[in-house]
Amino acid sequence: MVAVLDPYLPHPDVRRRHSIVIHAPPDLVLAVARSFDINSIPLVRASSSGFAQSFSALKPTIRQRRDWLTGCLN
Repeated sequence: MVAVLDPYLPHPDVRRRHSIVIHAPPDLVLAVARSFDINSIPLVRASSSGFAQSFSALKPTIRQRRDWLTGCLN
């Protein structure tokens, strides 16, 4: 079986697979997975907020985009 990332990372440094056994009916597991709000976990909410803030600082301003586009057209 070819993994999705194999074309981009053909020889990764570490190759591990993890699995767990869930002792519950598949329908119940699927229902919980679909309805679970991952942002209800404070650590996840904090880390995703920090991630978004760090990348929003890299977002170019409207003026920077306009200047870049003007430079490309000249």
